[in-house]
Amino acid sequence: MKLLFFFLVGSFWAILPVQLDNIGERIAILDSSPCALSLCADPLCPPLCPPTLTVQPVLLKHHVEVWIEDQVAITRVDQIFYNPNDWVIEGTHVFSIPHEAALTSFKLWVDDRAIEGEVLEATKARQKYERAASGLHESALLEYLGSSAVRARVFPIPPHGEEQITLEYAQVLPLEGGLLRYSYRLNAEKFPMAPFESFRIDIKLRFSTPILTIYSPSHAISVAHKSETEAQVSYTGNSFLPTRDFSLVISLGETQALYLSTFRDSRHLSGEDGVFLLLLSPPPQIFAQPTPRDVLLVLDRSSSMGGEKFQQSLRIVKSILDRLREEDRFNILAFNDDVLLYSSGPRPASEVPEAERWLESLAAEGSTNLHAALLQAIQRVAHDRPTYLFLFTDGLPTVGVRDSTAILEAVRRLAPENLRIFPFGVGYEVSTFLLDSLAQENRGQSVYVQPSEELSRKASTFYTYLDAPVITELALDFGEIEVYDIYPPVLSDLFVGAQLCVLGRYKGGGVTEIRLSGQINAKAKNFVYPAQKFDQEGTGQLSPFRAVLPRLWATRKIDHLLTQIQLRGADPELIGRIVNISIRYGVIAPYTSFFLSSSGDSP
Repeated sequence: MKLLFFFLVGSFWAILPVQLDNIGERIAILDSSPCALSLCADPLCPPLCPPTLTVQPVLLKHHVEVWIEDQVAITRVDQIFYNPNDWVIEGTHVFSIPHEAALTSFKLWVDDRAIEGEVLEATKARQKYERAASGLHESALLEYLGSSAVRARVFPIPPHGEEQITLEYAQVLPLEGGLLRYSYRLNAEKFPMAPFESFRIDIKLRFSTPILTIYSPSHAISVAHKSETEAQVSYTGNSFLPTRDFSLVISLGETQALYLSTFRDSRHLSGEDGVFLLLLSPPPQIFAQPTPRDVLLVLDRSSSMGGEKFQQSLRIVKSILDRLREEDRFNILAFNDDVLLYSSGPRPASEVPEAERWLESLAAEGSTNLHAALLQAIQRVAHDRPTYLFLFTDGLPTVGVRDSTAILEAVRRLAPENLRIFPFGVGYEVSTFLLDSLAQENRGQSVYVQPSEELSRKASTFYTYLDAPVITELALDFGEIEVYDIYPPVLSDLFVGAQLCVLGRYKGGGVTEIRLSGQINAKAKNFVYPAQKFDQEGTGQLSPFRAVLPRLWATRKIDHLLTQIQLRGADPELIGRIVNISIRYGVIAPYTSFFLSSSGDSP
């Protein structure tokens, strides 16, 4: 009977769409097939291959609770699965999480009691999971799949039984065009799935400034205003089919020019030093009139960009051309194996109609020589005015120089000071490492879009870069406060409606003056923000929005170390630092996993 029981164990996949961050370059994910899992030490135990008639479990509940205070958001996801089979199964589910979010908690509910997961080195966590499963103890494993995806494994789900898991993550919401945007990934177009029996999302909002408007471009929400600075948003769906992501847009009154949040707790996560979050938006009236600029549009027309991805890119390219000012100049490079030039040099904005007709003649075919396209574009940068290079690609070179590190090194060596690069990643399998690095090293910003995603919001980000004046050569001075490990390490140019978002560590504490310096039209400009307080004796009343700051900082630190691994190779010292930071701050990362078990098997 025991052998028969083991033969009846099954598994399932319930998959949400994910934008994997070039997983092969970041971490090797071990085979997690249930057939590789042994539930007893006896070598006579058979492999756990599922019966052919296993029915996929039903997602009974998918409830999401979100708390947003100013620009920090905490999202908690509760899911209950029902096993309709007459045998035990292992459940596997892939969650999509926002890029740069800190996954802070993972729980399994057993007899109405929550078992909290702990972060361990990945191999050790998997061994503990298999050992717990061999004893038929309720256990779960949460594994890192990339910067925007994690995989949860749960065993056992009993016949006709239920299993509930909860995960929680924190993120900083960027200010874009004066608006705050929150998004929850639901779109199952890439991986079709059955409807949820019950879906609900509840969002509680609290801000320091009045809320002007709240709306969702994706779902019919209910909004209840509790005061001018607090509101609650909800959406409920039964037999809910996730066909599009949930989006919420919040318009606020005049926001603070500088928002500073600090956290110090020597007993726990942050050690002896504090952590700070700085959000800074210079007032729009200080910007001068825009200066003439050049725009280089570099369009991937390889076969991997075929279909809707190529049409999306064409629409954005044409929209950017239509918004050029009379004094601006432009050029277009379309590439696959080779590079096609619209012109050998920059052309006046009056020539846009002819350029759009040229774009209509292009088709997506051939391979992707991204290295050659970038080098040819850089060679055509004039040095007499600011130049914005907009790159539209899926970011996967297939011919020529394909190594991301070599491509970055070539751009780093040749790019002039007046060049800014703005990559636009299209599709599910984008190399975010390459595109993010191109943007960060050349004082630009990267934007990503799925093939079926509505483009107006993404396009508006690019329009901001074209229409608004800019502060360049940014630097921050924190006065008497000693700061270190600041991310991002290089500040991008600042446009009207945009915002600096900086996370870092600090020593000591007290009141100081923060100074932002930069240049507007080659003239020095300083912005002074006096009387900024950094906690010195430890944070008093513990706010969850302040308590997550160390974890948000740790996530940025880990991303920075991963970039170093991409550039230098899998250095054991760097990997060890990532593992130590991940375990110390309780955030999942490459080389670590969340593990939990009802057996009490702990580190």
